Amino acid sequence: MRDDRSVMVAEQNQERREEDLLQDQRRQAEEDRARRARERMEIERQQDIQSARKAAGQCILCGIALGAFGRIFGAVRHQRCRSFTE
Repeated sequence: MRDDRSVMVAEQNQERREEDLLQDQRRQAEEDRARRARERMEIERQQDIQSARKAAGQCILCGIALGAFGRIFGAVRHQRCRSFTE
């Protein structure tokens, strides 16, 4: 009788651990989806800003106006600019 009870308790504990693991995996998956969505939104926002800057004849990375020769020759950024800034 006692062995049956201990086996049953062990099985219940195992089931709880498995349920907890599944819940953790679901939570992690949801967090990953939310993170990817935020990253996509940020990339789209930066692309929108860069498109507007390009149309305005500005460097797509820093937003400062390109020189006349840069615009004539189709430059989209200054040579010194390496990363996007707001």
